[in-house]
Amino acid sequence: MAAMLLSARVASCSPVESEPEYQGKSLDAWLRDLRNPATRDDAATALCKMNPSPAPFLLERMRAEDSASIDFASSLPPSARGWKSANDERGGAVLGLVVLGPRAQAVIPELARMINDPDSRLSDSALRILVAIGTNSAPVLIEALKNTPHPKFAASRRDLVMEESRRADLVNAVRAMGSSARPALPIFLQDLNETNNRTRNSAVLALGKIAPHDPVVVTAFLKCLTDPDDATRRNAAHGLAGISFTSYGEYLQPGFDPLARATNLPPVNAAVFKALFQMAEHDEVDINRTAATYSLVLLDPNDALEAFIKDLQSPEVEIRRRAAWNLGNFRKGARSAVPLLVKLVEDKDAKTRQSAIVALREIGEKPELVVPLLIRHLSDPDPETCAASAEALGVFGGASKSAVPQMIEVLKKVSNDFDTTGIISALYQIDPAVAEHLDHATSNETVPAK
Repeated sequence: MAAMLLSARVASCSPVESEPEYQGKSLDAWLRDLRNPATRDDAATALCKMNPSPAPFLLERMRAEDSASIDFASSLPPSARGWKSANDERGGAVLGLVVLGPRAQAVIPELARMINDPDSRLSDSALRILVAIGTNSAPVLIEALKNTPHPKFAASRRDLVMEESRRADLVNAVRAMGSSARPALPIFLQDLNETNNRTRNSAVLALGKIAPHDPVVVTAFLKCLTDPDDATRRNAAHGLAGISFTSYGEYLQPGFDPLARATNLPPVNAAVFKALFQMAEHDEVDINRTAATYSLVLLDPNDALEAFIKDLQSPEVEIRRRAAWNLGNFRKGARSAVPLLVKLVEDKDAKTRQSAIVALREIGEKPELVVPLLIRHLSDPDPETCAASAEALGVFGGASKSAVPQMIEVLKKVSNDFDTTGIISALYQIDPAVAEHLDHATSNETVPAK
């Protein structure tokens, strides 16, 4: 039966010459090994060392088709049907070409034609392979993007979504080309004028990857800092510092101190500093203010620190509150702000007190000043401030040990209203034995004291 079904298979023409082998194993065998984690690395090496290159043969396999008579049976797993379906063959071919990467550049012209294939399996796979090939693919990807206008009308909502998704995939592929995609700048600058939020945000992300320091792009980013879309504003702030969200790795490390790396930084455009600072002060979205602050931390930490410290003494409560929050983003670098933050913990506004406490936690300096203050605010009339104080004490470890009994009381008091994970974590940092006892206690409504 399997033989009859296999004979019904309809596939594209294969090259006349025989498919390449390596170390006596066929291309098929190596592609099977490529799917096995245990043999994947050896298979990848084999594909890259084959002579002639397997790329043209793999390209032909991408067009493999099964006839309708075996379409249902092809959905069964290979172990149940006894032969390799066209879907298996296409998947193996795509994986092989991705592994070849730049070694597959000879098939770029054919992949460029596949981008426009009505079969989304082919067009999506072609994009994936072109990205894997790398910057030599940039010209064909940019040309494809030029020829793919923004979808305005479609026969159905489903068709419109599919067309939007197709263009978004092209944008992502061009963005992956980095600085090699500079010829696409006019396309993305024009996209910033579109009414669709996703389009504008995608354009900002692309510009940030391709040419973040180009004067025209910087001007565009400055305008985007007031965009109505939250994500567009946030990514424009990142773009002005030439960073992406993945750059937060260093920033999130314990003990990060931006002032320690602030030597020999290039001068910052005054308009950029002013716009980012205004966003850090006034944007209504917490994560956006953090994005603007982080960009300032990277671009000009000394001037930004001075400006935020000055804001701690503003007569406007919202400015004071946000300045405290932003100073926490400087981590160890804001140690000089600790005395003023300590004073701000006595602010009449509860949310301002909380922001100051969070900042002191993030800075983690001067326990002789901070710990007694936090212990006092374990009895704050505002329960959120109590909880914030308990969490912050954990940063100071053993220096906070005298606060443990009060922290347990806070834990009992707020356990029904707040997530207490942060307080438990703080107790682990101060006294692991107590925390262990609490963590393994039975799940009663009240938290048992040791």
